[in-house]
Amino acid sequence: MNKMLLNNNILSLITAAKSDGTTATELGKKIGAMFASVWDENGGFEPYVNFLLNAWACSTDDPQIIEQTNEKLVLTISSMYQPLEDQGVLFGSSIEDFTAYYNAMLNEIAAHYGRSLEMTWGEEGYKIVITL
Repeated sequence: MNKMLLNNNILSLITAAKSDGTTATELGKKIGAMFASVWDENGGFEPYVNFLLNAWACSTDDPQIIEQTNEKLVLTISSMYQPLEDQGVLFGSSIEDFTAYYNAMLNEIAAHYGRSLEMTWGEEGYKIVITL
């Protein structure tokens, strides 16, 4: 139920923003900048990555680390929100909007640490590349 509430709220927020002329990417950057402002810069990037891994382990289906080096971490998630992935559009926002929002929001926080994160959606789910 929490996953449904979280994702439905995000989709509704994206739809409301789009109706005001803001793209999902622009919204993600704004939200990410707000979140980044409270992340402890001295805590480092590792706690941020651990937070993401824990969050995805609790709220998504089948997260898997597929590559881990000193330079990057690559993981896949088979599903973040099945109803959206099945329908393509939910509450007026598409899977592409949802992915663009998350990509921009999470990358904004990664940029706070001088790093990057790229999230993409494809036939096999989500792929996330975090530059360490």
